[in-house]
Amino acid sequence: RFTRADGDLATVEGRRKLWNIIDQYQPLNIWVAPECGPWGGWSRLNQYKSVKLFDHVQRLRKQELQHVELCAALCQFQVKRSRHFHLEQPNGSTMPQLDCFQPIHQLTQRASFDMCTFGLKHPFSKRFMRKSSQVFSTDPFMIQQLIPARCDKSHEHQQIEGSVSIHGQRMSLTKFCALYCPGFARKVASWMLRSLNKPAQVNMKMHLPTSEVDFLSIPTNVSKFPILLILIH
Repeated sequence: RFTRADGDLATVEGRRKLWNIIDQYQPLNIWVAPECGPWGGWSRLNQYKSVKLFDHVQRLRKQELQHVELCAALCQFQVKRSRHFHLEQPNGSTMPQLDCFQPIHQLTQRASFDMCTFGLKHPFSKRFMRKSSQVFSTDPFMIQQLIPARCDKSHEHQQIEGSVSIHGQRMSLTKFCALYCPGFARKVASWMLRSLNKPAQVNMKMHLPTSEVDFLSIPTNVSKFPILLILIH
């Protein structure tokens, strides 16, 4: 797992540390969840409320572009080695429309699903919360498992609004839903482990950006680690 505590991916040093970890462990699966805020519905709405908010949203998007470019480089890196890459974003995010996201589009398949099918519930009311999300993955088996995971409308949903207290700290319900519920995490991990002996069947048409490749010599030795989760902020 690679988090902000392990390195700031907005810096050269942080990205160098990430590539060194990948170089060391050669993960068969890389899972990324880049910050969705600047590309979400609230940002699209808020940017038109004032010039100040518009400039703020555009500044955030500009800052996050380097993270999307890093995700594209990671995707290309994995596919070139017949390994898997997975990226998660909420439905409605405009990130997949970016030019720098297109290499990911070309090398993955997409599945849209509802988190309530994996047990996402309000921490206190215990009512299901229907957070719709999407995953771009090089693993056909992962996609096949996620596509049917749509709410069957057999239960009521808690509105995703307001805030809750988690371990004594207030947290918006939107931020709470951004944390993967145990049911989703267990399923994804089991699917990854099941497909360990099934390499990615994608034709590599892109080349890794020189700025990222220069951070390490890219080996072709056997993987030492099945999964690397990267939290990109």
